Amino acid sequence: MLIVTSGLFIVLANTVVTQQYHKTPQEIFSEIQERDPQFQFGGRPNGDDPFMNRQDVATLVRQVREEDQQKIQNTVLSIFIVLMALSFGGGYIIAGRMLSPIRKINEETRKMSADNLQPIEGSTVQDELGELTINLNGMITRLRDSFHVQKQFVENASHELKTPLTIVQTNLEAALEDKTVARDEMQEYINQALKSTQFMNRLTEDLLLLSVVKEHIPFDDVQTKDVVEGAVKQLQPIALEQKKNIITQFPDHIKTIKGNSTLLTRAVMNCIENAIKYARTKIIVQVALTNNRIQITVQDDGEGILQEHIAKVFDRFYRADDARSRRSGGAGLGLAITKSIIEKHNGSITLSSEPEKGTTVVITL
Repeated sequence: MLIVTSGLFIVLANTVVTQQYHKTPQEIFSEIQERDPQFQFGGRPNGDDPFMNRQDVATLVRQVREEDQQKIQNTVLSIFIVLMALSFGGGYIIAGRMLSPIRKINEETRKMSADNLQPIEGSTVQDELGELTINLNGMITRLRDSFHVQKQFVENASHELKTPLTIVQTNLEAALEDKTVARDEMQEYINQALKSTQFMNRLTEDLLLLSVVKEHIPFDDVQTKDVVEGAVKQLQPIALEQKKNIITQFPDHIKTIKGNSTLLTRAVMNCIENAIKYARTKIIVQVALTNNRIQITVQDDGEGILQEHIAKVFDRFYRADDARSRRSGGAGLGLAITKSIIEKHNGSITLSSEPEKGTTVVITL
C-alpha cells in the first residue's frame, strides 16, 4: 500500500512541478500584467516610468517564480497528507480483513483442551491461511486419536487387572472365612491366587515394555541365529510339556543386523509363544535371507484365525478368542509388543492364516 501511495505521490508531484516550472514567456508576462494592469512591453500609458529596464522585469519574474514555488510546496504537501491518510486508512482496513481469520483461529485454539478438540473453521481458500487451517485440523485429529488411544489403553489395562485382582481377593476371603477348609481345597485357593498374580506380573511387565520401546534404545551388531535360538531355548520346555515340537531351519550364512538383542529375542518369543498356544503338534521357525532382508517365519498347524480378526491382531489387548486367551494366560499384548519392537528396528511384521491349516507370522528386518 505504501509503495502504491509513494508512486502516486511522485506522479502527482511531478505533474504539479512540471505545470509550474514549464510556463511560457506569455504566461509569465500575463501574470505580471495581473499584478500591474498598467504594465506593457513598451511602458505604462500614464507616462510614469515610460520604459522599464531589464532589472524591473527580472524582479517581477523572480516574484512570479517565488510565488509559484510556494504554490508547489503547498500543493505537494496537501497531496502528501491526503495520500498518506488514504494509505493508512486503506492499510488499516486491508490489514483488519487479513488478520480477521488469524484472530479467529487464535480464539478457537485458545479454547482447546483435552476434552474439547474440535476442528477449526478457518479459511477454505487455497492460500496460506487455508493451508494453515488444514495442518492445524490434521494435528487436532492426531491429538484426538492419541487421547482416545490412551483412554482406551487405560480402560483395557484396568479391565485386565480387575479380573485377576478379583480372583485373588475372592480366594483369599474364602480361605480366611472357612475355618474348616481342607488342605487340598486350601491349596486350590492358593494356586488360583498365584496364577492371578503371575498374570498381573506378566501384564505389568508387558505394559512397561511397551513404554520402553518408545524410548531411545541402544543398537549393536546382533546375530539373528543367536536371537532365534535363544527364544526357542527358553520356550522349548513349555512346548515339550504340551507335547508339541519346535522345528528350526537356518540358512548356511546369516548376516548380522543392527538392533537390540534383548528386544528382538522378546519379539520372536512372543510369536513362538502364540504358536505354541494354538498349534496342534508342531511349530516351524525358519530364518531366510531374501533381497538382502532377513525374514523370520513362525508357523503353526493350529486352527487358524478368521479373516475378520487378522486386521486387529496387532492391536493392544485384542484377542481373537477371548476365553481361550484368558485360559492360556494371555492379555492380548504379545503381538502389539512385537510389532512395536520390529518397527523400532525399521522392520515389518505380517500375519496370514487359513482356518484348520494354521497361522504364519513373518518378521522382516
